[in-house]
Amino acid sequence: MQAKTSFNFFRVRLARHCWLLLAVLLALQPAAQAHPAWGIVVAPEGTVYFADAERNRIWMFTIDGYLRRIADKRHTHALFYGADGYLYGEMVEYDAKAQRWLSGRWRAQSDDLFEVMLPATANVPSGWGVCRDAQGNTYDLEQNDQMARLMKRAPDGKVSVLAGAAHGHTDGTGAAARFRFLEAMTLGPDNMLYVRDNATIRRVTLTGEVLTLGGNPLGNEPHPMTDGLLGLAADGRGNVYVADMAARSVRRINPNQQVETIWQSSWMWTPTGVAVHNNEVYVLENLAPTSWAIFGALGIGPYIRVYRLGANDAVVKLTTVWGGTTRTAVGLLVLMLALWSLWRLRKKAV
Repeated sequence: MQAKTSFNFFRVRLARHCWLLLAVLLALQPAAQAHPAWGIVVAPEGTVYFADAERNRIWMFTIDGYLRRIADKRHTHALFYGADGYLYGEMVEYDAKAQRWLSGRWRAQSDDLFEVMLPATANVPSGWGVCRDAQGNTYDLEQNDQMARLMKRAPDGKVSVLAGAAHGHTDGTGAAARFRFLEAMTLGPDNMLYVRDNATIRRVTLTGEVLTLGGNPLGNEPHPMTDGLLGLAADGRGNVYVADMAARSVRRINPNQQVETIWQSSWMWTPTGVAVHNNEVYVLENLAPTSWAIFGALGIGPYIRVYRLGANDAVVKLTTVWGGTTRTAVGLLVLMLALWSLWRLRKKAV
């Protein structure tokens, strides 16, 4: 009787400690981010870089198949790989004391160099964006309650309005063009800027001419929200690719404005970013906003995947990012199952 009581006491105490340890580990995980990252780019030699807004990290997947972190504590959404061989990104921080968001800029080269170019500030110099052309001009989005426009900053610091003025939706050149709400942007190999303007895709030449390419819903798919489009990419042949998060698919808009679906994510996942390299499409997936996403937010299980769509519809999963508490959670689950099994055996033996 005493042995049975001692075993039950040990079992209860151990189970309580397991639950307490799991709760502490989960509490130490960073808070889940409401807006996933769309930044994914491919360097000329094939190295893939992608942003992890869930854990505030930047990842590098090498051509020999290794996944490495090149930055921590950097909340980044957009990435751009410049002609100068640097990876560029923005970083976002929240100043709780002043109750405002801050933004900064950084650049990296492989995993050997990470440099903060502009510390997080509430007043980012106009035009200092992530996208930059071969001449060193940078492009950024600038908007408030009165206007939305694209800004250009020359290497000598001269700033000009590339396109946009008051809010609206009008194709045109310079100040005659109108935007509603600008977010994701990329510079294609054709030297064209592509931006997500609320629920539409706009193409902007480097002389400021704006043309609407496609909108939401793309491909006649119903959407539960109007801003379901995220990452953008262009292949230099007139095709534009967009991650349609709401429909959990990647769309391709050809030069004739025809839209087709080239990727459909499985039920737990959704594409947030897309890149093109050597006529192959790279897809960045995050967990879809379903009840299963809570596990990713708690650091349990996979929460990011990267795929490559090659020729002849060949699909290759390049890498998967797992939460930091996955092993601990699995170990605790196995331990609790073992305790439950022992309890069942002893109950049968009595």
